[in-house]
Amino acid sequence: MCRRIWLVLGAATVVVTLATTSANAAPRWQFTDAATWEPMTGAPVPDRLSIYESRSVAVTSADQAKAAVSGAGKVPVSLEVKAGDVCAIAPVLAKLGPQIALKVDDTLTPAASACIVAIAPSALTIDDGNNLPNLPTLRALAIITHTDLDLAAIATHRTLESLAIGGNVSDKGLADVGSLPALRALVLFGADKVGLGLTKLTRIQSLALINMTVQRAQLAAVGTLKNLRSLDLYAGVDGEDLVALAPLAKLATLRVRHDALPAALEPLGKLRSLRSLVIEGMDRDDAVVAMVTAWARTHRSVRIHQKLFTQTREHTEQVRWVHIR
Repeated sequence: MCRRIWLVLGAATVVVTLATTSANAAPRWQFTDAATWEPMTGAPVPDRLSIYESRSVAVTSADQAKAAVSGAGKVPVSLEVKAGDVCAIAPVLAKLGPQIALKVDDTLTPAASACIVAIAPSALTIDDGNNLPNLPTLRALAIITHTDLDLAAIATHRTLESLAIGGNVSDKGLADVGSLPALRALVLFGADKVGLGLTKLTRIQSLALINMTVQRAQLAAVGTLKNLRSLDLYAGVDGEDLVALAPLAKLATLRVRHDALPAALEPLGKLRSLRSLVIEGMDRDDAVVAMVTAWARTHRSVRIHQKLFTQTREHTEQVRWVHIR
């Protein structure tokens, strides 16, 4: 049996398929723009990249936690809780731990950390790495702000498969992350200072570099990741620098912003394994659309998508995906 884990950050989604043999394995989790882990219930569109909103439920008491779990019908379920309320809900959730994604607001106290251990969620979001609970079965973790010391502590969680971290990640921190034996999916947001440390992520199959400027040297480091299958560059990138990705023989899915075009088209043509290309914001530039459409006619093996924004009656921005062909 195979299990896919999706990480979603804002408009970015990373997916990796992992093998599992347990019928009661933890669910697939996706990371949302609300920094929560959500259960994946269907295939994303298009292909492996999509947008998801948080459907997590905020709880402050055992009764609310019980109602949230029963109201969800069948677990898995994503819950948000203040650090001071964690111990109140722990008795309700303890037996459901593997099916629970927990987002804890505020800095963890030692007491709250101990109660999280009692719940044993399979997915966790915390504000920082202070009092990081020791969860031997944790599979998905997000730390919104961190220090290198926090990342060293993460390295003790040998079951982690998916990780999202924000802030000034250093090469030393990436070396600690790269030592995780099960880690296959990583989201870095605002991590402008990363460099050669990216070469340490040798096991990574899905990588997202979000809300940052990515230089050619960083792309060259990414180009050494021979197992990489999915790359999300929702970041500032010079299209010509994408030539550094040419060594990625397994890269099948790529997302770039429209401002990397048209310079990116020639380097993208060298990615022989590319099958799905998502271009963010392309509908805002008719000239780029024309060039990409022409490129698509000579690269028939690549499925190309763009994201269009429409307005609902409530004047809220909605997203729909369209295919170039």
